[in-house]
This record gives sequence, C-alpha cells and structure tokens, in this order.
Amino acid sequence: MKKHKRRLALCSLIVMLALCASGCGRKTNEGSGKVGFTPRLDTSTDCSITVAGHYENFEALETEFNRFSEYYPNVKMDYKFMDGYSKAASGILTTALAGKEAPDIFFTYPWMSDWADYQIIRDASEDLSDPTVDIDLSSIRPNLLVKDGSDSVLSVPVYTTTYGMLVNEDLFAKENISVPQTYSELLASCEAFKKAGYSDPIMGYNKGGDLLYPMFYPYFCAQI
Repeated sequence: MKKHKRRLALCSLIVMLALCASGCGRKTNEGSGKVGFTPRLDTSTDCSITVAGHYENFEALETEFNRFSEYYPNVKMDYKFMDGYSKAASGILTTALAGKEAPDIFFTYPWMSDWADYQIIRDASEDLSDPTVDIDLSSIRPNLLVKDGSDSVLSVPVYTTTYGMLVNEDLFAKENISVPQTYSELLASCEAFKKAGYSDPIMGYNKGGDLLYPMFYPYFCAQI
C-alpha cells in the first residue's frame, strides 16, 4: 500500500475515519433496523500503518485497533506516542516527518497550519477534499475543517473541544431515565440519577487548573 500522509487535527484517534473514510459503507442489519458498518476497501489488504500522536489513553487506542483488525486482519497497526507538540519547529513531530520512517497518520492542531515553521507538516499532508480520496466531508461542520490557501482540506477533526455533552445511553436505559432535551429536563435527570445512587451524574473535563472548563456545562445549558 502506498503511504499517504494524512494530518488529523485535534488530539485523539479514530483510525477508521482517516484510513477508511474513503472505504466506509453502511448497511442495515437484518431484523434489527439498525445501520451498521460495512468496509468498502479490500479486507484482504496486507500492509503496515504507523500512527503518531500524543494521545495517552492507550486502552481506548487498543480498543480502536482491535475493532479495526476485525475488518482488516492483515493490516498491522503501530502507534508511536510523541511528547512535544507544543514546541516550535524543532518539535518531535516535525522531526518524525523529516525522518526515513515518517508516520502515515499523525495528529496536529489547527494553529500549526498558520506557522511558517510548520511548513513540513503542510507538505506532508494529503488534500482530503480531493475527489480521488473519496472522503465524504459533508457531515463535518465547515468551520472545523482546516484549509490552506488553495482551499485544500489538510485535516479532519477527530476530537475537538465543544460545548456539548456525551451521554451514556446504556445507563439512561438501565435506570429508565429519558435523555434530557432542555435545561429543566437536565436537572430532573441529574436528580433521578442521584436518587438511583449515582453521586456525580455529570462528569466534566478537569485536567489542569484552567478555569474555563467549569464554564462549559453552564454555557451548554444556556444554549439549550
């Protein structure tokens, strides 16, 4: 398999989005009415793919890799953790891209596209909007797509800070609680979870001492 450098913006990894978005299909599981995933690429493909990033949740990565191997068992996946994304042009990512064994898929931040020192990153990036790549970008909010001066899409957001919530639907179903659609319903569902024995119905992002994070949920609630 010919190696393509694909720059994926923002902090996390969903390997199938980068590698297989060009080969994603959807089908309805018979009898269930649910839409499932069907690979469009040749599942007998035999190759190696190196992914580089600074995502440290290795359990989540292992799960994604295992799911990927269910569809492409002959593809060897290798993940390299790199600590140095906040540095300038001498950072470990640019060093890796200039090496003989440059990664096929790598994480970046949008601000890197504006720095002259990161020209090597732009040079190593594939235009994901190219029709021959066959990636459907219509489901992504346009302002999340990072483009260069020629309007090429150099990255796909696989994780981004957003003012919203993720819901564990299994817990809602288990406790027979409806997923809230308004602020008053949010308060009611939290109270219901507390009565069911859940001390913290809402889990926020609490890394570091940034005072902005406690504002995320109030901001979200104000919007809904």
